[in-house]
Amino acid sequence: MRYTVNMNSIKNSLLWGLLAFTLALVSCPNPANQQWSVPEGDEIEVIYKPGGNTVPPLVNELSYNYALLRYFYFYADEDLNPYSSYTGGGSGTPYGDVLAMYDGMQDPFTRYWTPYAASAILSQLITSGDEQKLIGMHLQVKETEAGQPDELYVLRVWLGSPAEAAGLLKDDRIIEINNVDLTADPALKGNALLEKYQEAANSDTVSLKIHRSDTDISVGPITKQVMRLPTVFLDYIDDIPVIQITEFSEDSGYDETAANKKSNTIKELKAALTQVKNGNYPVGIIDLRGNPGGSVNQCYAGIEELVAEGIYIRSEEHSIEEKSQTPLIIKTGKRAKPGGLGETIRWVFLADTNSASAAEILLCAVKNCRPETLIFGTKTYGKGIGQYYIQTYFAGGLAGITAMQFFDKDWNTYDGTGIYPDVTVDSDGALDKAIASIKQSQGRSIHGAAPPIDRAAIHALNTQLTARQVPSDGIRGGAWKRLPTTTVR
Repeated sequence: MRYTVNMNSIKNSLLWGLLAFTLALVSCPNPANQQWSVPEGDEIEVIYKPGGNTVPPLVNELSYNYALLRYFYFYADEDLNPYSSYTGGGSGTPYGDVLAMYDGMQDPFTRYWTPYAASAILSQLITSGDEQKLIGMHLQVKETEAGQPDELYVLRVWLGSPAEAAGLLKDDRIIEINNVDLTADPALKGNALLEKYQEAANSDTVSLKIHRSDTDISVGPITKQVMRLPTVFLDYIDDIPVIQITEFSEDSGYDETAANKKSNTIKELKAALTQVKNGNYPVGIIDLRGNPGGSVNQCYAGIEELVAEGIYIRSEEHSIEEKSQTPLIIKTGKRAKPGGLGETIRWVFLADTNSASAAEILLCAVKNCRPETLIFGTKTYGKGIGQYYIQTYFAGGLAGITAMQFFDKDWNTYDGTGIYPDVTVDSDGALDKAIASIKQSQGRSIHGAAPPIDRAAIHALNTQLTARQVPSDGIRGGAWKRLPTTTVR
């Protein structure tokens, strides 16, 4: 889990104002005046942790980061030495003493980035990728016989995208783009066909001619929009909805109705769930394979759409009381409220060893409250801890500090062990197995024979699963909370 903070002004006393925002964000009381602010139904316990709260005067980057570790770091009592042992530990290199201090922490997710890397890391944390001008769809090349050009089809249309607004549909065959014919040249095979399409699409607007149901249809012009990659995709295989969630991002996709046109994972998920609910589908699949996690607030909001009642996740996090500067342990139980879009739909989940952090929170939460839920795939990564990410005042570096741990409703942890599936199957075969199981349970088979499955569609989605994996240095994903930018005076 992660917090992101951008401090514009801080002196020795200003750290405590920052920590007050932490308390407010996790809906904890301020013990100094006993003003509680707890979402209705949630359980919360605040434990004072006397001792261990001595920090040096905040005069430089090292002292500031030492204070952050002392108050937030989950394992500070075990790992953090007296401040004097860290001074001069960097051999004179820029920020070397700070880096050396963090290197001494046993937790691999507790790290420091110098000011030169901080902005790029923050962008990875908050967004789903770079902004691009797009119409919003995935394409698929289908091979044909020798001497004939391959065929280009729409594999999926992104929710909320200009392509969706223009009425494009999965399995539309693109035969012309911006007056460039894609059907006449026998040399247009594989990548050559895609390159021809991309060359013709290199403009702010795109006009298409598509073939659908034995009819040629003109579509457009479609105006490209500046958007980030979506994090939620809705597909249908054999009339079973499949929702893929790639990560939990605060800034992703595209939302035409928003003032700033920005979307996020929960908006995208609600759009997908609305379509599934309106289609009266009794069962669906949520694919979390390869999902590394992300914003815990986005994750919690997604859980609220899937679970109607019960404590769905418990957490322990370390913080500080604002006025007395006393360390706190805050134990929280999040309770679901009815009214979500996906509560009446039976869900089958897909997960694998790359499903981590916030993705594991979602799996744990739904299983806690809806034990009939099935998970297909392999054991998950096993990251049940979370981080705050704090941009430091003195130098503008970035501190990533493990401050939280998550548990099931009975306070059992999955950190280090992962969440085990109900049906163990290799990641590549999980979707196939889940589709077959659903069809079998719905009686969609003849005399017990295996029901026919659209394995070409499954292969196409598995290909997308591989293609969307984001290269990472271990930063992208991971459950985190975001603190507001604040100036404390």
